[in-house]
Amino acid sequence: MNKSRPQSFPTTEVTDCIFRIERPRARLIGHPARGWSLPYAIGELFWHLSASDDLNAIAYYSRQWQRFADGSRKISGSCYGHRIFSCDSEGNSLWMRMTNLLRRDPSSRQAVLTLFDSVVDLGSSSKDVPCTSVLQFLVRGGCVNLSVYMRSNDLMLGFGYDIFFFTILQEMLAVALRLSLAGTNTWLALCMFMKGPKARRADRKRSARIRCARNGESR
Repeated sequence: MNKSRPQSFPTTEVTDCIFRIERPRARLIGHPARGWSLPYAIGELFWHLSASDDLNAIAYYSRQWQRFADGSRKISGSCYGHRIFSCDSEGNSLWMRMTNLLRRDPSSRQAVLTLFDSVVDLGSSSKDVPCTSVLQFLVRGGCVNLSVYMRSNDLMLGFGYDIFFFTILQEMLAVALRLSLAGTNTWLALCMFMKGPKARRADRKRSARIRCARNGESR
């Protein structure tokens, strides 16, 4: 684990993480230490599906979001649903275009949703820059697979809710294409991190595990 201070926030991070979710429907996190909230996950899901970027709508479920608004009462970066489901002047969203692409060509490797817009987000002074860079959906063997690339992922706050939302998108696409969700979900995170007190607690637990391992004990 590394120590870093992006935007002056002390964090503990692990770089170049990759893992695979074999059962995308097993998307609920039940360990009490995580404090994961199903009501919040559902509220955030519907906020995304409505293509909203409205702060008040999502802050109803968690006031944490108020820290990410830039004064316009809008969320500019983590409003993934706004970027995916908003329609252009012709009434087409990225989601519709991607779904239609896979209907025409199920073997396509072009079903990519880019959520980090380098023109807008690179070097932005916004309080909220998208942590998710790319979602790529791949149909193989009659199943919908999903690869997620995160430039940065908050292990304690965002991670569990990202899994919930992105596996829901994977299932929605499988239903739309009348395919199986037996595919996998591959997660690539350049940096998985924890900030402040959570990072310090993790460091203490890690140190305790190392001491126990050295002493031949179990925890």
